[in-house]
Amino acid sequence: RVVPDGMWLDALVVDACGNFYLPNSGTASLYRLSPDGRSRLYHHWDDGQKYGHGGDWGVAAGGWRTDAIYMPQPYDNKTVVEMVVGIPGAGR
Repeated sequence: RVVPDGMWLDALVVDACGNFYLPNSGTASLYRLSPDGRSRLYHHWDDGQKYGHGGDWGVAAGGWRTDAIYMPQPYDNKTVVEMVVGIPGAGR
């Protein structure tokens, strides 16, 4: 099994090293799946406000970082949460 049961996966983003990032809005968690097939909890938001819901890499314009995933929060006043992973997105 790649990720735990009960996941509400709303996006799949890939970094330049081939890692997949899977945001789970249901548990406010972000999982990382490495190219060798290992998955792990990468981040969990415990503040009750932030969560991963969709996602895309920044574009290095207007303050958006190319080494960060940006995840919209449509149910939180339409804000966006930034998760800096330190690796640019694939194709960047």
